[in-house]
Amino acid sequence: MPKQLSFLPSSPKEHGGSFKQGKRKTQRPFDPKRALHLTLRSTRARGSRSLLLHKWRVWGLLQKVSEKHQIRVYRFANVGNHLHLLVQARKRAQLQGFLREFAGGVANLVTGAIKGRPEKFWDGLAWSKIVDWGRQFQNAARYVLLNVLEGMGTRDRKILAKLETEGIVFIEPVKD
Repeated sequence: MPKQLSFLPSSPKEHGGSFKQGKRKTQRPFDPKRALHLTLRSTRARGSRSLLLHKWRVWGLLQKVSEKHQIRVYRFANVGNHLHLLVQARKRAQLQGFLREFAGGVANLVTGAIKGRPEKFWDGLAWSKIVDWGRQFQNAARYVLLNVLEGMGTRDRKILAKLETEGIVFIEPVKD
């Protein structure tokens, strides 16, 4: 039996970042049954404001905020000037609260901004993309893991392959 063609446009799977910048505001795509790849980018995160200099505080904040908002974090990469997360939320409100609190908390940690003396840190909205399970999820997880390696100063795919065969799923920051 042939499939019926849909005359309705398909819903977008991406939001934020430079995607549709300057265009009409739309709601961030969300699906409680699928994962979400998030990227928070800052060109101001250089030198003393590098996210790598604050990796333990960023990591602790991620754990605290994700637990509070019941967000499941599959992968996390701190690259210095941007963060990659592969997460899943059960409800849109949980995701919104997580994004608001985590992005604001990281900006406050790095800049030392306080109430009444705000300072812009992030380049724009957090970029997000809905990730289907299976191959697309594996590719996104591999990409985040590759960014972990980049944050450590290498982007060697041989190391990535070894980590995958060893069954490494989550890498915590290394204490200096």
